[in-house]
Amino acid sequence: MGEHEIEAWNLALQWNGTDISVDTMPAIELNKSQVTDLEIRLGTSIFKDNHSYNQKCYLVPKGCQKNEDNEGCGCWLVDCAPSEVLMLKKMDPVHKNCQKFLKYIIDAYHGLPSYMIKTTVLEHTNECNDAGNQCTIKMLRHISDCLDNAIMPEHFLKDLNIFGWKMADKLKTKSTAVMAILFEHHNRVFKMLCKMLQKMVASKNWVVHPTPDLDSWKASVQIVENVLPLNLHLILMHEFVDDLTPQVEKVIEENMSSWCNISELRLGTKDFLGKLEWDPIEDFIELQRAYLTEIPSLKPLLGNNNQ
Repeated sequence: MGEHEIEAWNLALQWNGTDISVDTMPAIELNKSQVTDLEIRLGTSIFKDNHSYNQKCYLVPKGCQKNEDNEGCGCWLVDCAPSEVLMLKKMDPVHKNCQKFLKYIIDAYHGLPSYMIKTTVLEHTNECNDAGNQCTIKMLRHISDCLDNAIMPEHFLKDLNIFGWKMADKLKTKSTAVMAILFEHHNRVFKMLCKMLQKMVASKNWVVHPTPDLDSWKASVQIVENVLPLNLHLILMHEFVDDLTPQVEKVIEENMSSWCNISELRLGTKDFLGKLEWDPIEDFIELQRAYLTEIPSLKPLLGNNNQ
């Protein structure tokens, strides 16, 4: 970790026989007058125009993302956890169920930070007028679009890209070229997963039920696990990354004099990486097909257009 960074403290608990893992961070509470004073000093509002300060918020220490020199800096991030909790509690049952489903599936098959899922759900609930089966698909498409450009705006705060401090945490120990390759890989894996779930909805093999019924939710999860018997984390990348790294290093050297954030790095390498064959995913799909030989009805879900 960098000298300015503070690592979250993890608390392991048990409740009624269930293991619970909680990350904790030191925080400084801000009241409304302090927020107003901070905005005056900055000369701009902190929150987006459609949000107002009506709950407590906190300052939490957070290391910012690296630049091209692999340098990070110490930042204080404004955290709106109380407002998030209030909005999540007010969500209708369908959206609550969608969030639980997405969190489980994405954590199991992709590893996208849970805060990005929560941000997507909050954005969706602001715009959704008809909570139905398409809500989950719309949320997946939103995440996919954000991944493609490495830009996901924070729900409450202005001019803050979540990929700048969440996804960067996962990749900050990598070289610039490897970071760009892995981001492209995350993007492709998520698109494959998203298209798989879209096909399941279209073929009526899977729906998110309108009530948060535990048995129905488990049934939906089980269908996905039947279609994806192999975990996406098993995709082998090491040799592929090693072979591709010199090419990406050359692209960065020739086309990017510098980059300041992960979205700029993504923009500068996206076209080159997007034209390449992605052997790890191709190999993974073949393995999946082999495991599905005894479930003929699910084979169409692994067609060539999953890539």
